[in-house]
Amino acid sequence: MVKDANQTTDPEVTETDTQTGTLGQIFDPIPPEMLFTVNAKPQVVVSVNNIQALCPIDKCNYEIQANTPTIESYTVTDSTMVLTLTTPEGATAYTQADLSVDLGPNQCDTISAQSTSEITCTFSATL
Repeated sequence: MVKDANQTTDPEVTETDTQTGTLGQIFDPIPPEMLFTVNAKPQVVVSVNNIQALCPIDKCNYEIQANTPTIESYTVTDSTMVLTLTTPEGATAYTQADLSVDLGPNQCDTISAQSTSEITCTFSATL
């Protein structure tokens, strides 16, 4: 036994070393949406059946193709939303079956394409 020169020799003084708490993880795991890397291309978050999928090695790049229509404006009135699009030259024609519109948690019930530059969407609930 090695004694410190400053250690007391009084037999009535005792020292107790205790640890409180549990050994193991101090914090909850960091959720995936809090982790990110800087990318030149935006990363897409994909979920299937409310389970978030993770992309291996930043392979969830989102790229807008040159011939994709762009939403220029939209208006919402009661349960109807009208989208105004700009369709570039040479864009692939789309059909009504190609369209899906969601506004927050609300999914569009009826979609009608008036032209290649305007889409009207009707929701079952007032927005």
